[in-house]
Amino acid sequence: MINKLRLFLALTLCSVSVFAEHESAETVRVLTYPIPLMVESESKGVFIDLINAIGNEANIPISIEVKNPPRALRAFSAGEYHVLMPALDTLFTDMQHVLRSEELFYIKRDFVFTLKNKPVIDRIEQLRGLRVGLTSAYPYARELLDDADIDLVFVDTDEQNAMLLKKGRIDAFIVEESSGIQAFRNTGLIGEVHYSRSTSISQQDVYFAIYNDERGAKLERQISQALARLKRSGLFEQIMTGTKTGL
Repeated sequence: MINKLRLFLALTLCSVSVFAEHESAETVRVLTYPIPLMVESESKGVFIDLINAIGNEANIPISIEVKNPPRALRAFSAGEYHVLMPALDTLFTDMQHVLRSEELFYIKRDFVFTLKNKPVIDRIEQLRGLRVGLTSAYPYARELLDDADIDLVFVDTDEQNAMLLKKGRIDAFIVEESSGIQAFRNTGLIGEVHYSRSTSISQQDVYFAIYNDERGAKLERQISQALARLKRSGLFEQIMTGTKTGL
């Protein structure tokens, strides 16, 4: 009876200790920005489900805020948040305070949309001499932005680019596949465009940017290790394909 009592007390103290450790852990402040389907709000979107799953897996409390891209970058660079997602190298002019998560969670692929009566484009060289629509604050690949022979036209939304393409004011529109398709659906133009589904114009690694301070290295390990476990369990694929959401 005494041994059973001792075992009960030991298990109780262990549970209280684990609970207290979790409760006292500093909340990880995650910052993101709106992306169709991926970040719809602070509680909805594929990337939102993913970071919540990582928080659960790593046993770390997480809070999420959404700001427009310029404000998000400024706030993260000032050290006001622990994590920025999604992050790409092209977003940062100085990587001094940025730790990349070793484990990637996405490959950002951009495609060229053109009207069906125009040729399909799948190489940057084919864009030279053309007027090409881009969406402001969208993280495009550096090799595209730095090509002086391409006439880049920036507007505020994907839908505006879709309409400019329809009106012939631009020759092509570059965007991620899902975002582009959504924009053409929203404008009723989905049947009037085409693109090379098998070949993206560019691709970039997408990772969690962790602010490089005294906590950063540990947090990077926690996030990367949790993400790797989610991949092995199959939950990562379920989340990214939209078959498991609402975490």
